[in-house]
Amino acid sequence: MSLAALYECFDSAPAPAGPGEDWLAGHAAGLAEGRALALAEADTLRHETARAIADLGLSFAEAQGHVLARLAPLFALLADRVVPRLLHETLGAALLDELATAARADAGAPLALCVAPADAAAVEAVLPLLPGVRVAVRADPRLTPGAALIGHGDGESAFDLDRLGRDIAAALAALSDLMQGETRHG
Repeated sequence: MSLAALYECFDSAPAPAGPGEDWLAGHAAGLAEGRALALAEADTLRHETARAIADLGLSFAEAQGHVLARLAPLFALLADRVVPRLLHETLGAALLDELATAARADAGAPLALCVAPADAAAVEAVLPLLPGVRVAVRADPRLTPGAALIGHGDGESAFDLDRLGRDIAAALAALSDLMQGETRHG
């Protein structure tokens, strides 16, 4: 017996024309089932994601409300104690800014500055920080501490730190009220 007889000859076998009809039908059914499962899973994930985002939004709003409610006493403290003190301690610097602006607007004429008698010394102490600007300081007993009138060629400008402090306090109070309202109503 020769070696060639032991091997099967594949040359004479008919070449397959492709998958059979049963295989194609099974493949189409499996593909349709897989697509249906994928669409169902995607739909489920989409709904779960939307629900999770909605839950996060509610949780964020609740957390924000709690944090802002905790900040309300801090805002009250700022409005009552810190802002007025800070404004009065920075009167000189704030006036320097206003005087520099007025001097740029009317560079040729000297400026007239009327301040409360209690503020006159503090204002005169900071005027050397504004070189080249001529300012005549006058104490006016009608003005309250923190208020000033800046006279220049175009007229007069009012400067009132107390009013600014009241405006800041009102803004902080309004923010606190808004936060409490959002906490109650979600």
